[in-house]
Amino acid sequence: MQITDRPLRLESHFPDEVIPYNIIRLEEERILYEYDRHLHQRFRDTRTFEVLGFYRPFHYHRSDFPWGIYVYRGSPKVIAHEMIQAGSITNEPVIFDELLRPALNSILLHEKYHHAIEAAVTPFLISQNNGNSLRYDSYLALQNLYFNSPMYREFEEKSCNSFVARNRFELDFIPRMHGSSLPSSVDVGPAIRDFMKTQPPGYCDFDATLSNTETAKELLRFLNVKIQPTLVKSMAKAMSQALKRNIPKYIITSPPTNME
Repeated sequence: MQITDRPLRLESHFPDEVIPYNIIRLEEERILYEYDRHLHQRFRDTRTFEVLGFYRPFHYHRSDFPWGIYVYRGSPKVIAHEMIQAGSITNEPVIFDELLRPALNSILLHEKYHHAIEAAVTPFLISQNNGNSLRYDSYLALQNLYFNSPMYREFEEKSCNSFVARNRFELDFIPRMHGSSLPSSVDVGPAIRDFMKTQPPGYCDFDATLSNTETAKELLRFLNVKIQPTLVKSMAKAMSQALKRNIPKYIITSPPTNME
């Protein structure tokens, strides 16, 4: 397999954003914070982030199903309930609704790291396709050939949850009655991490010290490619750039009928 370690400018490879009529932009609709007991039950059956939201790779972009992060309506309240169940915030002066933004951010950060991993492996597709990295069949072949094992899937979910664990989750306090005093900030990251510990293998094996560099090295091992410092550095840089990118975000109320 030919590999390039040249700096990537992935923005030139992204499709133009298209907002179909049946998808709601995340920042435009408060229905995100409604409670959905059916969604909560589906989560309890699997305990994975992918029940609450998912990342649509830019390689799979379609005009009627664009790339980006999709969050199911009610997901923040599901995680907020689970955070309380985890028991890490019982001594904090927290109102339930104050947990919704950190809960949402945990989903967004997890799915954003899926994007970072896609960005890291894009050099392989560029080198194989004469500079065209957006071929659906090429990315699907790469997934099926190297990334389709349970071991790899557990590694990727571990990496995504490790990124979540590296972040702080401070609350936006809701004003209290009777002049109650509030702390300057409360980090509910421990509650997020305790919640993730209840997830299946891979997800629950997160390591807050896992860096982009270590993730890049592990990706090369799965790709059966010799670990070269310049290549690792290039992949880690692509991941860092991806994590700074403003990825399109959407709300959906039911699973898409065709995920392809």
